[in-house]
Amino acid sequence: MTQLNEPSLKDSDYCNLAISESVEAQKLLGILIVNSFKALNLYGKKSDSMKATAQTFQRILSNHCIADIAQAFDIWMKRQTQFPTPADIYGLIERNGKPPLSKVMYVNISKKDAYHRTSDDWEYIKEYELYQRTGDSNNTLTKVGNENTYLKKANNNLKDQISKLKAQSDIYCQKIAALEKKKYEIKTEPVNKIDATVKFMRESGASEEDIQIFIDGETNKLLNQA
Repeated sequence: MTQLNEPSLKDSDYCNLAISESVEAQKLLGILIVNSFKALNLYGKKSDSMKATAQTFQRILSNHCIADIAQAFDIWMKRQTQFPTPADIYGLIERNGKPPLSKVMYVNISKKDAYHRTSDDWEYIKEYELYQRTGDSNNTLTKVGNENTYLKKANNNLKDQISKLKAQSDIYCQKIAALEKKKYEIKTEPVNKIDATVKFMRESGASEEDIQIFIDGETNKLLNQA
């Protein structure tokens, strides 16, 4: 069986499309399967079953893009010597290249004393227990971390918006204060003129009776304007 050349996915139009949406991606999946047949142990699987095998892979992986599938095949061939099942490739894609969650592995790690466990061991335990609670093996902890990162970024953006709104509010308050001051000055201006006139009348020798008449008259004008 001749090994086929795998086309480059770089800058291809279909690399991020689900294989169900791209004939080119389906062809590349077939090439990946042929090459895996050639390179890996088959344990009794024969080449005449390749068509049915390819159809099964295509059905199970239909919602995944060929870029992720190709990466999963690369990871598998670096780690394993036997031909993968669709579940093997699906598990690698769902867990971003990490090995599938296994009860046997979980038990073995759990048997270790706590101080002998590595950070990877603790992460595996958390992921397995989370999978048991939620049924989601899709790298759930990474998703939660990504969501927290997104929320933190959104919170920072919100703080920036609040800061900008506060700065605008301060500007508006300053403008309102300036308008109120101007309004007060306009209101007090006639009163100041009356006081100046009364002062002038007294200095000119006007009688208090005339001054009072003037004050009463100007006061009535102001009341009528209010």
